[in-house]
Amino acid sequence: GSNNTGLGLQALYSNTTAPNNTAVGESALFANTTGAENVAIGKGALQFNTTAPDNAAVGVQALRYNTTGTSNTAIGRSALYSNTTANDNTAVGYSALLVNTTGDRNTAVGKDALISDTTGTTNTAIGYGAGKNISTGAGNTTIGERAGSYVTGLTTGGNNTLVGSITYISTANSIGALVLGHAVQGYSGYTTLGYSTSDIRTVHGSIAWATVSDERYKKNIQDCT
Repeated sequence: GSNNTGLGLQALYSNTTAPNNTAVGESALFANTTGAENVAIGKGALQFNTTAPDNAAVGVQALRYNTTGTSNTAIGRSALYSNTTANDNTAVGYSALLVNTTGDRNTAVGKDALISDTTGTTNTAIGYGAGKNISTGAGNTTIGERAGSYVTGLTTGGNNTLVGSITYISTANSIGALVLGHAVQGYSGYTTLGYSTSDIRTVHGSIAWATVSDERYKKNIQDCT
């Protein structure tokens, strides 16, 4: 193996022919044999990687259990800690995507973001605790502090979009809810906008809005004679 850098007790210990790896920290890239162009900085970072290339792990035990998963980026202590064979994940923050094993193409930014995701794919969570209850659900987007993990936590539902701090859905297996606002509850198949319980919503495919009885949301108001 050429152009490798190993700094720390047993860093790059098992490397045989793989080139262009950088391992800094005790046991960083310890089990790597033929995986090329990996970067591991921190104790136990990418410790069990064997043949997978193009991973970047920065933080104590980041991507620790990755073996053959490729093109993953983990920044923060224990980020993508349990990842084994999943590809194309990005985790930034303490324990982000902590227990993900085989779920591909997830993006988690923020402490505990997508912390419960195991096999769910194509989820995006940005913010402290965003999407923290999602386990196997796929295609969800949660943006904002605890988005999707407040009151009723989204777990197995799919293709939901929640934007705003502590936005949440009515059921853990919600499908296709679109929610925008602060502390707003969304429903499967509905678009819901507003602030807390002052919201408006409409079923997808409909042109009508169901509104709260509030003058601020009404138009064409006339005196009743």
